[in-house]
Amino acid sequence: MLTGEGIIVKAVAKELNDQLEAMTVLSDGLAFDSHWLSMIFTATEVKSRFNLQDAYQWLGKRVRDGKLKAQATLHSVKAYEHRKGRNHNPLAEAKLLRGSIAGA
Repeated sequence: MLTGEGIIVKAVAKELNDQLEAMTVLSDGLAFDSHWLSMIFTATEVKSRFNLQDAYQWLGKRVRDGKLKAQATLHSVKAYEHRKGRNHNPLAEAKLLRGSIAGA
């Protein structure tokens, strides 16, 4: 699919690894993101060098551990409510999740 659009899949895997190496990447749609990332890395036989985690679980754990203030959960709830019953808007959701971390 990516090669049909003019991007070599191996180049995509390399760029993802180069940009995200050793990072934890937060996802608001873990099943979807895991699936397409798995397709890319499996097809290229390249090992992912970053960690993908569920954004809401990540935030919730930090609140429980006392690493984020409870206020951060309000931002994550707003992000969840934003998704519920509406069209998926990744940029708006990323801004809300960013607010959860920055507002702590």
